[in-house]
Amino acid sequence: MSRSKALIWGLVFFISTAIKAQEIKISGVVKDSVSSLVLQDAVVTIKYLDSVHFSKTVLTDKEGMYKFTLPQSGLYTIGITFLGYKNNVQDTILLNENQLIIPTVVLLPNPAELQTVNISSKKPFIVMGTNKITLNVAQSPISAGSNAYDVIKRAPGVMEQNDNLSFRGKSTRILINGRPSNLSGEDLKTMLTNMQASNIEKVEILPNPSAKYDAQGGSVINIILAKNKLFGTN
Repeated sequence: MSRSKALIWGLVFFISTAIKAQEIKISGVVKDSVSSLVLQDAVVTIKYLDSVHFSKTVLTDKEGMYKFTLPQSGLYTIGITFLGYKNNVQDTILLNENQLIIPTVVLLPNPAELQTVNISSKKPFIVMGTNKITLNVAQSPISAGSNAYDVIKRAPGVMEQNDNLSFRGKSTRILINGRPSNLSGEDLKTMLTNMQASNIEKVEILPNPSAKYDAQGGSVINIILAKNKLFGTN
């Protein structure tokens, strides 16, 4: 190797090492304020105050923990949301090599939303299964005046990014009564926005669908319409 190439590779190694040295790995835990139990699949978003270009979103794991790798130290904002709880925003937090663990965040239940669901619903709105998450839309007052797009976004783990829906960071395929919608992006959002939630029986989310769904490594969201709503149509 020539001397000039050796100098170039040495410079590249030095720059990459310097960048990695500036990175900061932080973590934190989200819990319920009443039971002190950890909350899995809470949505945690962090933003760098001095730059509109850095923003990351993750979900808490089964231990209620979230982790981020930050490009540099500085002031950050952390926002946490979870269905049935009040949003929590921690503004202007100084994160550096001396502050790697964020104090545990406890979310307060949203009494209005919880009472509405519990009193009016014959079935829980969200049923967490081993291989499937079910949203019982027809049994919930949430369906009143809402649309399919808003209902799907209420599911734990579902996020919207650039008019696209994702589940736990994976792409999603939308089915209607088990059949592909064949729409994506803005067209899919328009269709779901125009679909009244009152016409939906339930929504099934399959994190790891079988091969018959041809999800191509993503997840499947199957919208099951209420019976007879499309009677006589093709």
